[in-house]
Amino acid sequence: MNGSLTVYLTLALVLLVCSCQHGEDPTTASPEIPPEFSHFLESIARLQHGASVDLDGDGKLDASSTVDADGTFHLLFDADGDGTPEYGSDERPDGSGSSWTDRDQDHVREWEESHVVAPSPVEITFEDEDGDGRKETRVTEAFDEARGTLHVVVERDATGGGSFSVVSDTLTSDEQRQGSDKCAGFAGFPTNVGDPAIHVAGVSIPFDGGGGRCTEKAAKRLLRALVCALFPGEDCLRHMQSPFAGEILKTFATKKVTIGCSLDCVDTRGVMRARTGQMNINAGYLLIDDDGEVCQTMLHELIHWAGARHKDAEGAGDDETDRIYACARYCGGCRDDATPNLDCARCAGLNALAKEECGTKTEQEVGMSCPSYALCHGGIFTNRPGETCEFAVTKYCDDSDTAEVPEFVCVKDCPSDAQRCNDMPCESSPPTSCTKPPAADRTDLGSCGMPPPACR
Repeated sequence: MNGSLTVYLTLALVLLVCSCQHGEDPTTASPEIPPEFSHFLESIARLQHGASVDLDGDGKLDASSTVDADGTFHLLFDADGDGTPEYGSDERPDGSGSSWTDRDQDHVREWEESHVVAPSPVEITFEDEDGDGRKETRVTEAFDEARGTLHVVVERDATGGGSFSVVSDTLTSDEQRQGSDKCAGFAGFPTNVGDPAIHVAGVSIPFDGGGGRCTEKAAKRLLRALVCALFPGEDCLRHMQSPFAGEILKTFATKKVTIGCSLDCVDTRGVMRARTGQMNINAGYLLIDDDGEVCQTMLHELIHWAGARHKDAEGAGDDETDRIYACARYCGGCRDDATPNLDCARCAGLNALAKEECGTKTEQEVGMSCPSYALCHGGIFTNRPGETCEFAVTKYCDDSDTAEVPEFVCVKDCPSDAQRCNDMPCESSPPTSCTKPPAADRTDLGSCGMPPPACR
């Protein structure tokens, strides 16, 4: 069948519209599109013109936008629907703007980002990484589009006095920062991006005709991955109160992206050029990856499209352990071969409520000081507290500490003058002359061994 074949996503369903030659029967197909996804796209369409919307259909307004006369787009994002936004952004027609997050709604912003595009693109991010109320990290990213390079300077304020010191200063190719340092990630990217193509909101997937375009089969698979990445993927990010959720929402409302299938980098499934709106997918992986892996790839690249970048110098996401990788794995289909509880906790960041839902565990470890109990005994009238003791510590699944107070378990070592007897020895304590059974080890995987919310 000849003619142009274009897939348009309407507010309710996807139609494959065929322009056929005389005598041919038109065909239509409707991929299974969940009603939640249609509702999500309808909400985005309303946000583009200024509106308050209920993104997830729970009856609570969780996003609102206004558009100024000069075209500046303002977005507020209230993930829990309590009337107080956790995310806000302003995007100007020239591409410059700013964003912020206030996850605990204490009016102290944990993350702030600003970007300009002229005379050359520069992005500056401030972040409170430990939740102490001050932004101790500043990252400046300057792009040289003529050379295709990215200059990244990471600084830290160790004292909280506003004085930043350089931690790292790197110059890399822009594609390396997207995790693709093995080859030219956009070699062969399609120059013909017209129909036939799948069009979903601001996303276009040209197919058939060669020249880096996807096959029709690959394009349809990427459409399914896009549906998964946005719903439930973006919805999962909203629940985690991740800034990625608001950034993706803003990007879909204000920008466009074209997806090609010419990537041939070894061990790389996708790369993204956020500023030019180009995503390139390795079509070979579409032949061997399951739906969860393709969904994860799509969500990962959408997070990049929304402006997020790997912060390590190699652009590898700290060996695929950073927040971008963690959120994409956890919210992008919760892959069976991932570590979902760990990824969930890393994606939650400083959001204690979301992090607790990912699970907690108990680890027994040496504490700072022993309690004052006289549990160690030497000669007559020689009774001392322990010298080193072990405590049961409740941790999140990423090994960060919860707010729970550690619980004393046992004395690991006694003072040199009180080693005759240990009333509460640990399993690793040296033997003493009195027979005391060691305290049972309290290490327990707890709910970190159970499926987190997105995997149930």
